[in-house]
Amino acid sequence: MKSQLGADEARFLLEAQINGELPDERGRFGPFGGRYVPETLVPAFERLEEGVRRYLHDREFQHDYRRELREWVGRPTALSHAPQLSERWGTDVWLKREDLAHTGAHKINNAIGQALLAKRLGAKRVIAETGAGQHGVASAAACARVGLPCSVYMGAVDIERQAPNVDRMNRLGAEVVAVETGDKTLRAAIDEALRNWVTDPSGIYYLLGSAVGAHPYPYLVRELQSVIGLEARQQMISQAGGLPDVVFACVGGGSNAIGLFYPLLADDIELVGVEAGGTGDGLGENAATLATGTPGVLQGSYTMILQDGDGQVQETHSISAGLDYSGVGPEHALLQATGRVRYVSASDDESLAALEELCETEGILTALETSHAYAAARKWSQENPGKRDNNRPALVPFITAGYPEPGEFINTLRAIAEVGDVIELGIPFSDPMADGMTIQRSSYVALQEGVSLEWIFGELEMAGVLGTPLVMMSYLNPLLAFGYERLAERARATGVCAFIVPDLPYEECEELRQALEKEGLGLIQLVTPATPRERLKMLCDASRGFVYAVTITGITGGDAGLPDDLADYLDDVASVAEIPVCAGFGIRGPDDVANVARHAAGAIVGSALVEVLEEGRDPKAFLRTLGGK
Repeated sequence: MKSQLGADEARFLLEAQINGELPDERGRFGPFGGRYVPETLVPAFERLEEGVRRYLHDREFQHDYRRELREWVGRPTALSHAPQLSERWGTDVWLKREDLAHTGAHKINNAIGQALLAKRLGAKRVIAETGAGQHGVASAAACARVGLPCSVYMGAVDIERQAPNVDRMNRLGAEVVAVETGDKTLRAAIDEALRNWVTDPSGIYYLLGSAVGAHPYPYLVRELQSVIGLEARQQMISQAGGLPDVVFACVGGGSNAIGLFYPLLADDIELVGVEAGGTGDGLGENAATLATGTPGVLQGSYTMILQDGDGQVQETHSISAGLDYSGVGPEHALLQATGRVRYVSASDDESLAALEELCETEGILTALETSHAYAAARKWSQENPGKRDNNRPALVPFITAGYPEPGEFINTLRAIAEVGDVIELGIPFSDPMADGMTIQRSSYVALQEGVSLEWIFGELEMAGVLGTPLVMMSYLNPLLAFGYERLAERARATGVCAFIVPDLPYEECEELRQALEKEGLGLIQLVTPATPRERLKMLCDASRGFVYAVTITGITGGDAGLPDDLADYLDDVASVAEIPVCAGFGIRGPDDVANVARHAAGAIVGSALVEVLEEGRDPKAFLRTLGGK
């Protein structure tokens, strides 16, 4: 059942959500969320909320958190292409491998973040709840890492069906507390943990495992899990050459799904959450809260829940313990109400079949939770065969950062993001050897206005999510001066997904490549008509995102037009490259784009667009004449 919102209200709330304005000061995601807790817990929640405001986005906390993710959790986790599934399903399938994170699931992203927060808040011990056991294992590991004792509440039913994870928690030093009340599953474990928190709210930190419960937990968990979506977005552009048509994630409470979806809300991507369909549509036969539930209050939050006509929360069923929950995070309830995310369900049998197929075809033994998403993805691929094929070429507009007016940079960037498929953002440099007079002039003016890499990153932080992939083009020396590791960290944090460095040959690129890949970013290689065949293959294999095919043997901004043998050259590059090829240099008008589109995946437009900005003309109108979206 979907909660109803008017069209105008839905648009307003979705825009606020994309802009990071939700939850509001009351902890609300539109009509959902809030804080419905006993008075005995109000001081504990207020203390936690103050701690979240103070520490979560503090530079020192983020530095420690990112270090733990990198050095202990093992992030970024891989994005794996699934060639056998792709062939079977008739579409391109990519898997974000959270199973490769330390302790075997996404739960560790949240657990280590909250454990670090608990230390800063002066907690004496940590309590947590778990259903499938993964959050319990992650909490036990995270508490061992930061040196805090940990007790994990787990329903007696789940203890029986998740015995290996119980053993892991014990080995990691945690006390596992069996919950014999209620339905003896996750919901009962959360209730019991909350009861224990009441006994010592100042000395106990409650490490909640999903994006559920009273404010600030849904927000806190979303922020800590958003690393999943941020990485996946950058990796898709770097490895697959663009964003996907559709993204699937399983939904119980919804922590992994909101972590994946939230950074993608502004992108033109279909988002699908997959709930546990269990054995049937009746109450008690499934855990499909968004499909069959109604609005109500559960464990501190107003959201969609499974309840009877008297408001009594009902037991659920799923073959997967991690999805066996009677509620869902309030942000998911809003995303369903606004229509931005579509929620479906997969039955026990469908999920088991998907699990077997993934094992047999890709050699990956996934979790039962994740197999629900695979089941829905397979059904979608049958209904949408080969959807990524598109006759319109990608348009890659180039602009020089801060030109012609630094004060208008964000507005210009946002305008171009509306029509471009990828934005190439030029970093001003004093000696741009491969650029013609137009881009040289724009670099000189920007430098005179004080534009620098530090300034650019600051502007990108203020701009927020653009909804269009962002690639930085820079000569090497500014990157060297900034420092490769610092560059990669700032780039990832501001939405940059790849770099083009025209004066960095393949033989000298290893140090920068490693620093970028450590943060999930790519290095795009350039090829030219003069590149020997053997070297062409090497550069295409090394490139990430797309191959930049320079169309002429000269500098940018020339008026000579495209060469007569362009088709043969681009066809040759495309025959070697296993990722998309985008052509740049000398592309100035619709005919040029059309010529390129017959032989390459995209066209890069630089000097012509910089001239449009220089003359004060409308960049969106110009790009639309070239076929912009």
